[in-house]
Amino acid sequence: MGLFYWKGKRDSEFEFILGHKGVAIPLDVKRTRGNLNSLNEFRNHNKKGLAVKVSANQYGYDEDQMLLTLPFYYVPFFLDDLQKGEINEL
Repeated sequence: MGLFYWKGKRDSEFEFILGHKGVAIPLDVKRTRGNLNSLNEFRNHNKKGLAVKVSANQYGYDEDQMLLTLPFYYVPFFLDDLQKGEINEL
């Protein structure tokens, strides 16, 4: 599983891109609720698929946006499940 940083043409950026089985999974970390402008810009230029937002919010999944929201403490478990192949649909 590769790990990369992304910075767009404007002030857009987010912390990580996970490379998993040839699929790029953007992972955006927010201290507060924050907006998803950078993530949306990335998706305008790249294939739409699963995106992950890490924040103080509760766990949730928005099927329309294919956006998984993870609380901070859950990130190690998500990465472990991803690496073990226990997350199949991206």
